[in-house]
Amino acid sequence: MSMMEQTAGSSFSVSKAFAAPFQAIGNALMYIAENNVRVKQLQALSALTDEQLEERGLKREELVIRVFGGSGI
Repeated sequence: MSMMEQTAGSSFSVSKAFAAPFQAIGNALMYIAENNVRVKQLQALSALTDEQLEERGLKREELVIRVFGGSGI
């Protein structure tokens, strides 16, 4: 069996090895973002109905600005 035949059957992939660090960084950033207090607050407010938001004096289109304070996210 030649060297080419042996490597062709292996599960190693150069593209997967190259992409792995970028995927890890992306996963870490997603974890940080999903566990951010502001993101959780936005998710909670987004889950409310329009009537519930109105009772709180809020409009759906203003939620991001209200939660993030126009910080230029």
